Amino acid sequence: MSGDVRYVPHLDEGRTMAAVIGIQGGDIRAKSEDGTTFVLTVPPKAVAFDTEITMTPLTGIVGLGMSGGRFAGVDLGPEGLPFYGDLLLTIIPHTGNGAVDAVSFTSQRDGADLHLYPLELDPTRLALRISHFSTYGVYYAENGSTSVQPTPELVAAIPREWKKANDHLLQPLLQEQRQGQILGLPGDPQLREKITAHLRRGYEEAIRKTLPFIASDCEAMKTMLSDTTSWVQQIENASVMLTESFEKEQSEIQQAVRSGIEACWAKALEDCEALEALQKAFLGEAKIPDALKARVEKLMSIPRQGDLLGYEWDPLDQKHLAPCNAKIKVKITYRERHEYTKKGVIEDRTYTAELTPDPYLPASLGIFMGTGYYERNLSHWSLDCRGPLVEQRSGSLEARASITEAPNGQRKLNYSLTPTEWRESLKKTLDTVLGETILTGTVTREERNQTQRVGSVDNCLGDQVSNWTVTVEFLSPSERTGPDSGRQNVS
Repeated sequence: MSGDVRYVPHLDEGRTMAAVIGIQGGDIRAKSEDGTTFVLTVPPKAVAFDTEITMTPLTGIVGLGMSGGRFAGVDLGPEGLPFYGDLLLTIIPHTGNGAVDAVSFTSQRDGADLHLYPLELDPTRLALRISHFSTYGVYYAENGSTSVQPTPELVAAIPREWKKANDHLLQPLLQEQRQGQILGLPGDPQLREKITAHLRRGYEEAIRKTLPFIASDCEAMKTMLSDTTSWVQQIENASVMLTESFEKEQSEIQQAVRSGIEACWAKALEDCEALEALQKAFLGEAKIPDALKARVEKLMSIPRQGDLLGYEWDPLDQKHLAPCNAKIKVKITYRERHEYTKKGVIEDRTYTAELTPDPYLPASLGIFMGTGYYERNLSHWSLDCRGPLVEQRSGSLEARASITEAPNGQRKLNYSLTPTEWRESLKKTLDTVLGETILTGTVTREERNQTQRVGSVDNCLGDQVSNWTVTVEFLSPSERTGPDSGRQNVS
């Protein structure tokens, strides 16, 4: 269209229906005064978080100018809200009969940019596939009329934006075919060639030139991907009506999108807090906090659009989560010291390890693994005080840990630290450190002391004094601060 506002939708706000739709999807219904029913079906994962959706029936659109039928329309809100996947809007006339000819269209809530919009070819119902919220309507045949047509002014008002122009030009072709199916007529024998040529022209004129930018420029991708997504969806929706498969073109698109998605996704993963919130939502562990909703939406937008173009995207896929998981580190330092009060230190060993989430499991499970090193100094004394026989050991170690909920609601870290050279031998049992610690924040320190009598000859060794210390530190990303950061990182 030229951009001039010629049409004015009238909303029947007293009949507005609202529902909160979450990541699992759902339906919402509204009914107009004349008994027309509107059903909006939201598929799973089309929205990132709980979203209030409104449906407001229209009583009419001033300036539409069509005659010989009946109007039905609905405004969907919030206006402009995008989705990750097509929603289905079904309009059920007050008669219950959807097998009628219809002109279908869409506009902004204020009537701006009204243009034709294609119905699905199914001749038994009035249904539209939509990917964002606006005002949608049909003018359908009734009272003995078998067909309806848009006004010449509406047909001539082709939008400037490619996607809208594409919808506008496809609508008459698909309306003619659908009407032929309703009447049992063969329809236009050249329809398949016309639709194929139309989509071919769209690819050459509007899509191909954007692919280098989509593949290499993350910001350009955000603005250009919408038209590409629309073109692919139209290919899929009209596949039975085409004379060629467009496999080569779809392959070119997928290759460009894959390159662009991976670059944009790597950048988006800088916001690990939003990713963790998204991960919990997909696992059903928690809802996304209001404060993070905008950031989660931004995180999801590009990969989810890529999903529509054949780029398989899973928010729990560890190859995507690896950059965030790598930022979460747990450092465990274990020290054990024993000494005789009359002879000095008899054993002093220190184990230090840094662990990150297991790369093969979701970080939210709290399973960590890593490596480290140990040092152990031993002084052997006999009970008659002969010695010492000094022994020193050092080397690498393997570490594993898990975080679980303790019965009192606190979080508990269980860990094992095993010198690698002893892992296959009996000494593994002697040298492996097993422990558990109740976490209290980003740094947890526990210390235990013990003194016991030694049964040596004439008490020549003195008493044995022992000390155990374990320190657990969460080495969190720089953007995470505060006393609860450790809990957030491993939740």
